[in-house]
Amino acid sequence: MSKRKPLHLLSASERNCRAKGRYVSERVAKIYAERIGAQREVRLSVYHCPHCKKWHLTSLPQPIDDFEVVA
Repeated sequence: MSKRKPLHLLSASERNCRAKGRYVSERVAKIYAERIGAQREVRLSVYHCPHCKKWHLTSLPQPIDDFEVVA
């Protein structure tokens, strides 16, 4: 018997999680983001999902954690 919640009981972010591909590591997700992004001619980034604890792709802009200023 499945322990998954019925769709009507899920939050919007949980439903989005179920609909997306899941990647076991950030590294693997980034490889797929580059490949799929190139095929679709879009820039994809990755994020860690709090629901499934895996990695997903997104076309939404992601915040910059670290950056280097080059003068």
